[in-house]
Amino acid sequence: MAVTGVIGLDVGSSTVRAAEMSMPKQGSLTLERFGQRALPIGAVRAGISMEPAALTRAVRELWKEDGFTGKKVNLSVNSGQVAVRSISLPALHPTEMRKALPFLVRDVVPIPIDRAVLDFIPLGELDASGKQPGLLVALPSEGVAGIVRAIEKAGLNVTAVDLGPFAALRALVRGREAAGVSAVIDFGATLTTVIVQSEGIPLMVRAIARGGDEITDVLSERLGISRAEAETQKRGFGYDESFGPDVADVVRAALNPLLAEIRSSLAYFASSNQQSPVQQIRLTGGGSLLAGLREALIRQQNISVEQANPFDNITLGSNVSDPSSISATSASAIGLTLGGSLDQSASNRPRPTDAVAAAERLRGGSGKSAAGFDPAAQGGPAH
Repeated sequence: MAVTGVIGLDVGSSTVRAAEMSMPKQGSLTLERFGQRALPIGAVRAGISMEPAALTRAVRELWKEDGFTGKKVNLSVNSGQVAVRSISLPALHPTEMRKALPFLVRDVVPIPIDRAVLDFIPLGELDASGKQPGLLVALPSEGVAGIVRAIEKAGLNVTAVDLGPFAALRALVRGREAAGVSAVIDFGATLTTVIVQSEGIPLMVRAIARGGDEITDVLSERLGISRAEAETQKRGFGYDESFGPDVADVVRAALNPLLAEIRSSLAYFASSNQQSPVQQIRLTGGGSLLAGLREALIRQQNISVEQANPFDNITLGSNVSDPSSISATSASAIGLTLGGSLDQSASNRPRPTDAVAAAERLRGGSGKSAAGFDPAAQGGPAH
């Protein structure tokens, strides 16, 4: 059983997580190791490392205390400033596209092109005009550069950068599970991402700058309790009025704005894709464990809603203890270890048109797509 040599490292706003997978030639994948460390409040905010030293320290502790030995990592970042747009571009070879992309999308990217990380994800066949339809992904390079520098100061080598939601999708939608149109909703501490996908290809991506921390803050303020106690009551009680209607009422009121944005996101997709309605919703992320959230989405959407399980078809190694406690939060880290490793032949879909595979190419760079990341180009030291 060969170890991949690449570890998935997921940097969120409250926690950093790492996963290591082994992949035999035949049989199931094995999650050999998983670890996580909490970050100080405010250490990473909106995808930007506000306290690089704290992030570096957390990663060093992970490697020292959880037995990770590899130095190569695929990194995921999460940003509320990510822009994902449907667009058709000239059908170019991937190498040519990387060079031409900043010039092709200069007028449609909502951030300065010289301060943007860009990628283009091809979707399907060429259109009637001979252009390639796909998704344009853009986010500020500042946040990516700062996180990469902090990780490399911990002695690691960042080999690729991926968007957290794309990594999670890769872990959660595999093989027969990819059939049909479904939505994966990732509830993070400060960011919630809605991805509508079909056969593993994202059809719509929307980042909502709301998450579990907002509910905790509202509970703390309205009930006059500490933030730590508010977090405990949120996780333990949620919508459940039997434990106290005061908590349930506040949680419901705090969650309603986020539920409204999810409703509008899925309604927009439905209006644009009437022939392919969303048939199911899968929940992931720490915020998805909120008691009553699943039932609230069932009432809102009137379709199947279930907690996603990134461990489907994955064997858990002896070093992975209490998998139930990490199931909701490990998808992005696990997805990072799967980049390009799964056999796609059974699906009879060529990898170049698979958007999940294309997302694996996302790299940092100043106005570049799928380019090698050079921290020095972003104002930091090269390592």
